Amino acid sequence: MTIYRYHAFNNWAARLCEGEDETDTITFGFELEVEKRINPSDYVDCEDMSDIINERFSDLFVCEHDGSLSNGFEIISQPMSMKWYLTNISKFKELLSLLLQHQFISHNSGNCGLHVHYGREALGFDTAERMKFLNKGLSLADFDKINKMKKEDTIYNVLLICEKFYEELSKISGRNRYGFCQFIISESERTQPLNRELIKERKDNRVRYRVVNLCNAKTVEIRIMRGTLLWEAFDTRIRLLYNIIDSAKKAMGLITFDKIAFLNQSDEIINQMKNYFIGRGVEDLTKTKLMIGLENKEYRVENTNFILKNE
Repeated sequence: MTIYRYHAFNNWAARLCEGEDETDTITFGFELEVEKRINPSDYVDCEDMSDIINERFSDLFVCEHDGSLSNGFEIISQPMSMKWYLTNISKFKELLSLLLQHQFISHNSGNCGLHVHYGREALGFDTAERMKFLNKGLSLADFDKINKMKKEDTIYNVLLICEKFYEELSKISGRNRYGFCQFIISESERTQPLNRELIKERKDNRVRYRVVNLCNAKTVEIRIMRGTLLWEAFDTRIRLLYNIIDSAKKAMGLITFDKIAFLNQSDEIINQMKNYFIGRGVEDLTKTKLMIGLENKEYRVENTNFILKNE
């Protein structure tokens, strides 16, 4: 029986492709909550299913009891790069297929979520950018300060994207209630243009049950998605949320929803994502526009006159 493995598990290791590391490569891991569909003809219970997953995938997935589920558990993946996910995509298809085969549900339970965590380490400058700063005469101590500022800017951009595109994300999420993943901006406050200062003010309030959970020291968690065992829904949500983080880090300037969603996607995947968005009632992908960039202009690589805040 392996259903209670998580808290005793200590073999966490990012799945990366050759040449990748956790400083230069954004890593992510997910928690997928599932429940057992009541079916007398199927005697595979939660503990049995956990054992099947462990035997089939070894340590790629770790299973854990979740008190918020009536007859279910959560499946926690190891952290991975997007390249590793795409290279090993058959494993994730197989996981969902096995769960469906044994009468488990996620979306249809009404209680399950799909939460995705992103490593904070890669939200700052990469190694090449670091070397540019150091070659311009910046000390390691000062680089650490501006790298921390860059990470905070990335997180702020993530919040801006999620708050600005709340309508699209709400529809795509499959949720109809948000008690466990609240937006920062309330419904009454949305009658006005996006209040960036309000987002800044509330950003550092450590509230776990928000769309973007910042309570974890090593990760940023996006909690908005409802659980799903439908492959197109799962894969589209994984790619979309990753692209929100990637776009936020790149500070892409003027963005629309399609510019985020389809970043680095093939034509085949774009069609998959478009079809899914349309099915969820999101047809106009360009109506909402948002400007994101570097809040702290002092640390642009091109700027040789570094002015460090709080000195």
